[in-house]
Amino acid sequence: KTRRLPSLLKCFPLIFMSDSEGRRGIEQTDKITVSQAVGMALGGLLSGPATLRLESSTSSDNFVYCGIGGTLGEGEDDVAFVPTWMIDRLGVDEGESVKVSQVDLPKGTFVQFKPLSSAFLGIPAESRQHILEFQLKRYHTLTEGTVIAISNELSTYSLRVLKCEPEKSICITNVDLATDFTEPEDFEDEYDPQQGQAQKVELDQVVQGTIPARGHRHFV
Repeated sequence: KTRRLPSLLKCFPLIFMSDSEGRRGIEQTDKITVSQAVGMALGGLLSGPATLRLESSTSSDNFVYCGIGGTLGEGEDDVAFVPTWMIDRLGVDEGESVKVSQVDLPKGTFVQFKPLSSAFLGIPAESRQHILEFQLKRYHTLTEGTVIAISNELSTYSLRVLKCEPEKSICITNVDLATDFTEPEDFEDEYDPQQGQAQKVELDQVVQGTIPARGHRHFV
């Protein structure tokens, strides 16, 4: 029997999943967990990664694109467990229904990020690209204006998606993606030891100042 993708899905935070192992590690992704019936309607997970568009039933401006992170063997067919940031972006309450449709997004070629905090500059410059590339493997899509979270060691950093190419929403699974960063949103030229912000310097510029014991300064 051919199964059809439901037109509506009830969205619940991942914390509502009974399978704690299943929800581990997917909060900082754009992947949702659906019923086996929905997975079968999408052709099964082995036929290639599916892309879904979730849209608020009351406002078409509130939408997200996402991939499938897994399926559940039990439960209602029209229930989906989604990361908290997606529920916030959709502007829905726990258990509220959203419109769902399967879509095809263009393969991404370029994306530009803007860190929300200059604490991101604490990651060594030579390591940022590698860390980002590794963390982006958690995501299936990117859309301009959304904020994603990446982790490094014990810290989590939020990055706003400023620009995507070739379109505002892209698929980043199995692509060769070029990335770029702009200055953090709270960036200032003068270093603030309380906020941990970085100071701009020119190559070969001599910088004088005092660094407290066990303190540090960032330069870019």
